[in-house]
Amino acid sequence: MGVGAVIFDQQREKILLVKRGHPPAKGYWSIPGGLVERGETLRQACQREIVEETGLQIEPREQVAVLERVIGAASAPDYHFIIIDFWAQLGQQQTACAGSDVVEVRWVGRDQLAALQTTAGLGDVVAHAFDVASGVRHDALFAVLLDEPSSA
Repeated sequence: MGVGAVIFDQQREKILLVKRGHPPAKGYWSIPGGLVERGETLRQACQREIVEETGLQIEPREQVAVLERVIGAASAPDYHFIIIDFWAQLGQQQTACAGSDVVEVRWVGRDQLAALQTTAGLGDVVAHAFDVASGVRHDALFAVLLDEPSSA
């Protein structure tokens, strides 16, 4: 079980992305997050992971996505995660820095996502998070993401 957070800047114009430094998404941009540890609530795990990966203190708000992510061949996947993503807004001026499992952090606008090598489904999760955070939607996005290895 994993958690993540779509973290908005104070103006809610940009989100924080992290560039993964380890498999399974090494080299890809994603929202910060990671695995839930035994005894943690989802929100506690989200807060801990965000501090570990970015140095930021956040308060997770509503859930924006529930993802089933399967990486590798469907018959014998390398990874199989259930991920709950929340949205959060930076409440005070803080500086993000790359921490564990992360090689770079970057604030980006929605229009900049297409130019980045991102994890599967990130654009949909971010778009949904903008809608939930602004009150346009009140439901979570549900998706199954299959990342099968290429034959190249």
